[in-house]
Amino acid sequence: MSTDNPTPSDQTPQDTFVQAVSTGFNVLFSYMGGIGRIAYWLGLLVVVVLLFGALAAFASAMAPTGASDSGVAIPLIVLALWIFSALMIKRLRHAGFGGWQYLLFAGGPIVLIAGGIEFLEMLWPLILLGLMILIAVPGLYAGPAKS
Repeated sequence: MSTDNPTPSDQTPQDTFVQAVSTGFNVLFSYMGGIGRIAYWLGLLVVVVLLFGALAAFASAMAPTGASDSGVAIPLIVLALWIFSALMIKRLRHAGFGGWQYLLFAGGPIVLIAGGIEFLEMLWPLILLGLMILIAVPGLYAGPAKS
């Protein structure tokens, strides 16, 4: 008996692993569909790890020994931004907002930084709080009630 969609008992552990990896890549890199709160927070964890990797590469490039790993940092930052934008758009879609509203959540920190750059010494706690709120809001919103 051959079917197109194997039942769970027909799947091998390798098939399950391949499906899990495929799902993970879709969550991190695809702009299609929506994701729940837990997937959003786990994806943000991936973004933070990538940004720490970029920070470590920049730090080693600035070391007195002259180790030049800064070529790794730029692709890590680009990858983190891609993943972050995909996560944010999918989370907003799942929460009942339009994907275009990503511009509000991504542009908000830029406006906060640009407006506060002159008074950075005095306003950095407020700017940091604003950035954290704009990043956390989509992960906290449960979405519209289903009737």
